[in-house]
Amino acid sequence: MYRLRDLDHRGRQVAAIVVVLLALPFAVAVGRAHAADWLPSGDNGIIALQGFDVFSDDPPLVGLPSTAGVYVEANPRHPGPIEFYALALPMKALGPGMGMVSWTALANAASVLVAAWVVFRRTGPGVGLWGAFVVGTIAWAQGPAQLTDPVSSNAGGIPMVALAVLAVALADGDRRLLPLFALWSAYVTQQHLGVFGFGIALTVGGVAGLGLHAWRARRGVLVRSGAEPVAPIAAVHRDAHPGSGATVAALVGAEVDHATPGAFGAPAPAAAAARTATPAEVATGDAGAVPDEVDPWSIEVVLGARPAKPPRVPRGERARAPGERWWPWVGAAFVVTVLCWLPVLIDVATGDPSNLSRLTHYTGSEGRQTIGSTAGLRQAVRALGVPPLVGRTDLSGNDLIAPASILAWLSALLVVAFLVRVVVRQGSARPALSRAALAALGLAATGAIIGANVPAFESDRLNLYRWAFVVSALTWLVIGWSAALWVDAGRGRYATRARWETPWLGVLALLALTVGSCTGAGPRDYRDGELFQIEHQLNDRVLTAVEGKHTVLILPFGGMAGRSLAESLAVDLEAAGHATVLPSYELPNYGDRRSLARNRPDAAIVIRTGRNQVTTKEAGAKVLYRADLNPGRRKTVQALVDQAKGQVLVPAEDANAIARRNGVDPLAAKLAIEKLSFNPSAVLYDPTLVGLLEAGYLTSPKLDPAGLADLRRRPLDVSWSEDRIEVVQITPGSALYLYPEIGAAP
Repeated sequence: MYRLRDLDHRGRQVAAIVVVLLALPFAVAVGRAHAADWLPSGDNGIIALQGFDVFSDDPPLVGLPSTAGVYVEANPRHPGPIEFYALALPMKALGPGMGMVSWTALANAASVLVAAWVVFRRTGPGVGLWGAFVVGTIAWAQGPAQLTDPVSSNAGGIPMVALAVLAVALADGDRRLLPLFALWSAYVTQQHLGVFGFGIALTVGGVAGLGLHAWRARRGVLVRSGAEPVAPIAAVHRDAHPGSGATVAALVGAEVDHATPGAFGAPAPAAAAARTATPAEVATGDAGAVPDEVDPWSIEVVLGARPAKPPRVPRGERARAPGERWWPWVGAAFVVTVLCWLPVLIDVATGDPSNLSRLTHYTGSEGRQTIGSTAGLRQAVRALGVPPLVGRTDLSGNDLIAPASILAWLSALLVVAFLVRVVVRQGSARPALSRAALAALGLAATGAIIGANVPAFESDRLNLYRWAFVVSALTWLVIGWSAALWVDAGRGRYATRARWETPWLGVLALLALTVGSCTGAGPRDYRDGELFQIEHQLNDRVLTAVEGKHTVLILPFGGMAGRSLAESLAVDLEAAGHATVLPSYELPNYGDRRSLARNRPDAAIVIRTGRNQVTTKEAGAKVLYRADLNPGRRKTVQALVDQAKGQVLVPAEDANAIARRNGVDPLAAKLAIEKLSFNPSAVLYDPTLVGLLEAGYLTSPKLDPAGLADLRRRPLDVSWSEDRIEVVQITPGSALYLYPEIGAAP
């Protein structure tokens, strides 16, 4: 086991710089979100409202609603509410927007730092620096918008990296990490159905690995009990010879082997002996082969000594090393697990049916339309193959499921063969390396299976493939680690080198990566980012209008209204001290405590959105706000609408050929274009269909060529396929009279 406090002065400098460089992209991402006036909208708005509910008399017991109800009757919610509880205090302290952004960045940065620290703890400074670079690529691969996005489908992605590294360390016998492992396991597993399976797989794998390690330790060779307690290797001697149980024994005169946690599975010697002993010989060399001054960061030193198989201790003489007790770490992990899963346990006891039973029914259901096993294999190929997935940025889900090249397949097969070789060859010599390779293989196989079951209509969502970046990071950690061993074997042990060479070159590489993550990574656009300024203006108008009112009824009509604007307005109203009420059909999203059955509104706000135009339907309504996402192009759109509406459509003789040339199925094109006469906006707001019209798909009606060309070159700005917004205030009585369905049982 390696400790940061045991590093020398230079080592501490390097460690501090590494921490700053790893955390910097997350701090910059918070600044970008603040500059963009980020606010919780859509699903993030629902998350914020659930965070408010933590302090209510009806705290959340399960996660967000899921889209599973689209294809199965069970319709489970996401596994748990842990993020709501984590966000509650930051939102109180910093406000909903900055509270959510800051916590998400903190959780993601902490995950990267914990992963880097665990690699250092298990392998030492040299490989630890490579591990820091590898986990640092996560910020580059995910992009700045993802680093602060609290939506549940993203929130578990980066923490999964820490969970994977913790699982490997746990399987290597590092029981002291159990409480951290329990915390990250709960945080990842509860976030989203898309990461639930991977969280369970890593949790089971880590616990099973620790159990196997303990069982083998009881049956195999243990440290002999002695007068002095087992302690971490002192800096001077651990840095000189971290890799070998036999070498450590030569240094401190102790009889050890791999049963106690240490570097590469080697045990830590007695502290006092490690401080005072003088190296006598190396396990694989002659006495006096070690130079007086050895660079602890060099590959040769960190990886040089190959562990020798230690002598077995007779069964009757085996004893547990003093101080290595299990119960404090197991007990702490148990407490963390119970606290993190308590709301879910309460739902299991009181729900009828519970979300867990719905989730069980969902996982066993059949007949879902999924992307299939071939797409699942393609995901695994890109996670394992070349180019490294963690080296790419600004990706979409389609980039992972598109047909892979021959090079990608061949490189993935070679990597799989290499990982299998590492698992087999390094199993006893360097068990941590072997288990990291095994974890990469296991998670890739799990990902191929679960990835094959991604719903077809959500296949373009990168959120559902975050596991692939974890596999890529583990894979390249193993490849770099193994390459260092190979280089060391070729160059000879203790080769001459400048003392600054290894750490500072690594720091420079990490610096370049950090600069790229802060300036050139993508995606950079925020979820609902095109609406942030509009939502700020809309919410301010409504807050002014309802001043002095306590409970506000919000009635959303339209896709943009129901999926973005209403959530944002509800968050700002409740943050300002108002209570909010929603129609009964919205309660699965907002929660029963916002129902008309529990609250009598004294103000009502109608949010109506649409395409091209929105008409107020409430007589005597007070207009509070209007917005148009395409104000400068409204005349062009309206002219084309007037030219098309009610006209007889006459396709060109080569209409099918035009559709094929534009990459559109002829039948699909025919069905879509037919809407032009009665719903022109549905066609004119689709850039693909506008391209067909410009190419001469119809001979009648005659549409303005310049207008079509303008729409094709610069597609209309839309949110949820709409671009017009109108907000009005009416009395609660009028709302209940005009829309009686809002109070009906959902």
